[in-house]
Amino acid sequence: MRQARNMTAHHDRFWNETSTRIAPKLPKHRSGSHAKGWWGNDWDIFRKSSGPAAFLTMENYLTSQIDGPAWTEKFISLMDRHPQIPKSDMGFPDGWRVSPLWRVNGSAH
Repeated sequence: MRQARNMTAHHDRFWNETSTRIAPKLPKHRSGSHAKGWWGNDWDIFRKSSGPAAFLTMENYLTSQIDGPAWTEKFISLMDRHPQIPKSDMGFPDGWRVSPLWRVNGSAH
């Protein structure tokens, strides 16, 4: 989250950033291997995403735990107002809006 904040605060390009420095990473066990099931099935379509999509999905998850669906609804509305922005360039996989992580009250936008 610190990396994404620094990028936006210092006016770097964010919407199509492909750097893995802002992608969520799986924690490592003491043995050095990754905890493959840590994110659970809800994260499956985002496991290979990088850039803003992975970060925004993580932020969406965290803010929805704190504040309910408000941030999700604002983000979906923003994306709807700008359909010319290629979601795949942001790292959003097909079907991202119907994934459990982006549903509001059990319904997809």
